[in-house]
Amino acid sequence: MKSVVEYPFSDKPNPGEILKINDEIFWIRMPLPFALDHINLWLIKNHDGYAFIDSGFNNFETKENWNSIFNKITNFNRLIITHYHPDHIGNASWLAEKFGLTSEISQTEYLTAHAQYQESSGFGKDSIYNFFKSHGLIGDGLEHFANTKSKYKNSVEAPPSKFNRIIEGVNLKINDKDWKLISGYGHSPEHISLYNKDLSVLVSGDMLLPKISTNVSVWPNDPNGNPLELFLKSITKFNELPDDTLVLPSHGFPFKGIKNRVEQLKNHHQERLDDVMNYDKSSFCAYDLLKVLFHRELDNHQLFFAMGEAIAHINFLWHAGKIQREIKDGNYYFSK
Repeated sequence: MKSVVEYPFSDKPNPGEILKINDEIFWIRMPLPFALDHINLWLIKNHDGYAFIDSGFNNFETKENWNSIFNKITNFNRLIITHYHPDHIGNASWLAEKFGLTSEISQTEYLTAHAQYQESSGFGKDSIYNFFKSHGLIGDGLEHFANTKSKYKNSVEAPPSKFNRIIEGVNLKINDKDWKLISGYGHSPEHISLYNKDLSVLVSGDMLLPKISTNVSVWPNDPNGNPLELFLKSITKFNELPDDTLVLPSHGFPFKGIKNRVEQLKNHHQERLDDVMNYDKSSFCAYDLLKVLFHRELDNHQLFFAMGEAIAHINFLWHAGKIQREIKDGNYYFSK
């Protein structure tokens, strides 16, 4: 499909700087220590102060960049978190304490952040190690998961001890404007995007990105889950919004062209599903498919997400009855 995604902004803010989107919304861009090297954070004017939308990755560099922002703006009165991933919730407790705020987040994301941080409820490195091993992962990549401490705990301040629940169907008032909350599934348990009709703006979080595809993974505490189906159904909701809506994503540049981008993402995942069905072996495991689904070398950080995503595509086809699954001695085998 020919892309008709448009990018109204050619410049991006440097770390510690602010770029104006409109009279009420401002763009902040913080670095990340991964191949995906940045996250977009947003400030929305709220009466005599500003609302944070997401908080960034918890490390010294991000905090220093925030302190540069605080030299320019000092009054913050809301803290809204789209979901529990470290680059979004990492500094939520720090910001909440600094400005006397209560984090606003969906209940499922709040509870998942605590479970992940505490390595309970099926989270933690041992669960990941055993799950990926049961799906065929071998070698140095597997040993990495055996020997690495919790990356979540290292990249997130202890999650907030209290929260204000936000949920789809209940509008959020920011600066006396109604923001529609749109729940999304598949990337995280109950991701919240925010849409304002008056400003014609969607803060999409990770649910709708302009160039890369959002990670959709199966994890060990929900081994039979079908997150890809949930994700594809979730992004279809965005087609209800006007196509000239300005999308403010968590990664990449702000863009317009929602319907086209949704279609591109659906086509992308259909191509990956076709790749699985066209794989030249009739019997396989998730690890076998990494070279089919990802045409590049994967570092250990990328391997974590690649395994989860490979399993997500397999589970989608298994739930659809297009492939069969056998669990033998605790290991997963699939066949066409």
